[in-house]
Amino acid sequence: MNYIIIDLEWNQPMKPDTLITDPVPLYGEIIRIGAVRTDENCGTADTFQVCVRPKFYRRIHYMVKKVTGLDSTALSYGLPFRDAFRQLMEFCGEDPVFIAWGSEDEKVLRANLAVHGIDDSSVPPFIDMQIIFSRRHTCDGRQYGVVPATELLGLPTDLQAHDALNDAIYTYRIGRKINFTHYIPDEYSVILSEIEEEKRIQREQRYFRTFYGVESVRTAMHSKKITTCRCPECKTKLWHTYFVFISERKAVAFAKCSTDGEFLVTLKFTPVAENKYDVTRSFTIPSPQQRDEYHAIIDEYTERKKAEKAQISEDAI
Repeated sequence: MNYIIIDLEWNQPMKPDTLITDPVPLYGEIIRIGAVRTDENCGTADTFQVCVRPKFYRRIHYMVKKVTGLDSTALSYGLPFRDAFRQLMEFCGEDPVFIAWGSEDEKVLRANLAVHGIDDSSVPPFIDMQIIFSRRHTCDGRQYGVVPATELLGLPTDLQAHDALNDAIYTYRIGRKINFTHYIPDEYSVILSEIEEEKRIQREQRYFRTFYGVESVRTAMHSKKITTCRCPECKTKLWHTYFVFISERKAVAFAKCSTDGEFLVTLKFTPVAENKYDVTRSFTIPSPQQRDEYHAIIDEYTERKKAEKAQISEDAI
């Protein structure tokens, strides 16, 4: 298997009314392609770079000029996209997988193929290194740029950023440092499943409120203002079981409304300055898996508290 760490630079339409929309919207036309080919042991095999002469957006957008340092003259040379893509695929070799920093490169590549009438079935599967880094290395879910991530790992930042090959090299350095092949394919599939579940929760989220600058987690859990819930639909005061922590910064409870049914109430604690917390309370419709898992946790917690209370009563007699 060949891992192709790829990075693209693209130009944008000067005005909204110049956007190419047929057969798909072309928000970015590729002008540079950079890639590093590596084996399953993260060893560098070769590098690739090509300038692409744009067909549709031939004047440099001012933001692209600012970021890349390119001007409109730089767009007047290079290969037509078809030839550049053919050379890229020849470079990839057999059984390639594309590794990119973020998800935009895949979207832009497929859109460019579509507007040039090229079948995208030959495009290798894409792996997003950025989400592997943020979810399995830093574990904070933040979207790091490739250079900040490089700096965070203490790796050299000796290359000019926003150059397709240089950014591909930065991505390669990060991947080698965190041993990205360890996560492919099984753990990467788990990550994607986690993201889909989070998106599902966000789609079904009915109501949320953030309480700012709470002194401590303990203060939040003893605050009636925070823990007292009303139905997000009819505003009726809800009965709920105990809030139970399922992680250090997340507590859940189930709340029932006689009219609108059951909600999963989540409290998320975000540390902020001066040792305080922002507490976000949200309501979602629980999935069957959440209902089973969280009810089991809450029921166990409830029974344990009842037993402790009963023991205290016996000791007092």
